[in-house]
Amino acid sequence: MTYLVDVLLGKSNERIIRFGHDRLSTFGIGKELTASEWKALFRQLIASGFLSVDMEGHGGIKLTANAKPVLRGEQSLTLRKPLKTKATRRGNKGASAPQGHGPLWEALRQHRRELADAQGVPAYVIFHDATLAELVEQNPRAWMHWARYPASARASWQITERAFWPLFWRIRKPEQNS
Repeated sequence: MTYLVDVLLGKSNERIIRFGHDRLSTFGIGKELTASEWKALFRQLIASGFLSVDMEGHGGIKLTANAKPVLRGEQSLTLRKPLKTKATRRGNKGASAPQGHGPLWEALRQHRRELADAQGVPAYVIFHDATLAELVEQNPRAWMHWARYPASARASWQITERAFWPLFWRIRKPEQNS
């Protein structure tokens, strides 16, 4: 994803020049967005099913069949604009466990890491820490409760629900399962 963003931003480096991507008509066409905004856009497109990570193609990104109607103008696409956030200190890696849910929190994060490694993507592409923390805090009892989460989180959850839901129920405290 970083390489694609560099091409869109018009960043010239040895690799881009070697592959001739500095001569593409799209080279430098995306300077109206920052690198982090482009990455957020790609994450939304992946979570929505319009792009996928090509594992055989060294982790590259490719269009899915869902993208064709959008490209033809037959379907509209609405994405959220990334929020501008204040710069934070990087001393604290990741979110902390929600109070009283350490084992569930750690198990969900570990499982997310395994799924991300298998797909060759960063863990946040599967779920952000904030989404996992909210899931642990809200303690949804059924899938219908998931509808209150943002669309990108719901799309990501639908992709991985079979992997996460059994883990969630197995680790929850026995009295919560009754």
